[in-house]
Amino acid sequence: MDVVKAGMELDELGITFSSLFDIHIGDGSDTLFWYDNWTGQGSLASICHCLINLDKKKPTFVSERLCGNQPNWNWKRAVMDQMGAAEFIKLEGIIMGAHTSSGVDTWRSKLSSDGSFFVRDLRHLINLKATRPVQNPTMWISLVPTNVICFVWRTCLDRIPTSTTLAMRKVNIAISSCHSCNDAIDESNHILVNCPIARGAFSWILNWCQISGQQFNSVAELVGFAAQWGRCPKKRQIFIAIIYGFLWCGWKAKNANVFDNARTSSLNLADSIITLVFNWVKYKGKFGDCN
Repeated sequence: MDVVKAGMELDELGITFSSLFDIHIGDGSDTLFWYDNWTGQGSLASICHCLINLDKKKPTFVSERLCGNQPNWNWKRAVMDQMGAAEFIKLEGIIMGAHTSSGVDTWRSKLSSDGSFFVRDLRHLINLKATRPVQNPTMWISLVPTNVICFVWRTCLDRIPTSTTLAMRKVNIAISSCHSCNDAIDESNHILVNCPIARGAFSWILNWCQISGQQFNSVAELVGFAAQWGRCPKKRQIFIAIIYGFLWCGWKAKNANVFDNARTSSLNLADSIITLVFNWVKYKGKFGDCN
């Protein structure tokens, strides 16, 4: 039952048994003529619906049907109707080049180059079928703490607990507007990028980095810009760290405003970003002395 259940679960992912293995015919004594995909074109039962019903012995082996160069048929009656005759011509064309030998029938895995089957190959295929690729520009660099990178990754997917996402989870929120400006709803792109406090701090940070003015409407756009910025890999890493620090400090400032009623200004937010990223670069980076 476990094997049958596993086969059903693979079918739900679009993985069939015939897509995993090839049959290499030897004497044909271990391969079912109608039900195994020994021709490489699918099972003959799925191709010849009428003929299989006329066979007196459906679960028969290839060795019983192919004796020498002539097929050994065992029909219940003569193939008279037009559909059956068309299937018979097709069947003869499929098995015309098939010959048995003295060896044994073998199964070869399609998942490996040498035909050997390994569970890891099937596991990799299942992962490819079961998971959907996520378009996320977040860069995983050692310079930035893992919890901050995870936060940025979740923010790009709009999965941080803002009023909007909490409302989608049926959590009642008394105030759904931005706590800093009250001009828009409390959602990730606004509070971290479009809020006047965030825009002011970001403008200050860009001037500090000596980068010409840029405007972004979403966190994903900002993170994607940082991932592609500049030509020097070391400078790009530091700039990515600055952007991630900007998002992290903006989120902490928002929570401090909500839970502690602690308001901040764009300049104070920018100072906290510079201090945080300076510590990352100094203690986690390998850039020599920095100021």
